Amino acid sequence: MFKVHVVLGCGELFFSKGQLNAFLASVSCNFYQAKEIEVSLTNISQPYDVKEEANKYLESNLVVFHFPLYWFGVPYLLKEYMDKVFTSSYGMFLGKPTSPELYGTTGKMKGKKYATVVTCHFQPIVFEKGRFLDGMTMETLLSSFDVSMRYIGMERYFGKVFHDVIEGDTSNIGNEYRDYLMSLKDFK
Repeated sequence: MFKVHVVLGCGELFFSKGQLNAFLASVSCNFYQAKEIEVSLTNISQPYDVKEEANKYLESNLVVFHFPLYWFGVPYLLKEYMDKVFTSSYGMFLGKPTSPELYGTTGKMKGKKYATVVTCHFQPIVFEKGRFLDGMTMETLLSSFDVSMRYIGMERYFGKVFHDVIEGDTSNIGNEYRDYLMSLKDFK
């Protein structure tokens, strides 16, 4: 049976209560459940069992990470979660390379996919040449996250970014995300 694990990768931080990301994570859960796909959800701001989390990766075909961009990277809670889950279960995720040339190729999650759903407070214009991020991309900002996923053998399925979520209009964001999910090619 096809399984999806959804990770809500944020908590409350000062003025941000994490409600928008929690809402988008619920859209993911509802979307896949409506397709009769088994779904599990972990809110990393709540207590979780590290070994159970590792097993969810082993059992899932797709892991969907929902998080805000904090200081142009993943939130510290998500990084901590990854450090705990992947390191405590190291042998479940990685084999030992038999030569230096094989470094980074021994991930045991091959055939599994991951997705990112990211919210951020700025508008896409900041990526343009001559502006603040001067030609960078969201992929640039998330490169260490993507490399970590590749290291354990996972392949990116999709990445969706919602810009200007603090001051912009987010009233239709659920429908926009649902429509986006419906437009994706099914990979089962």
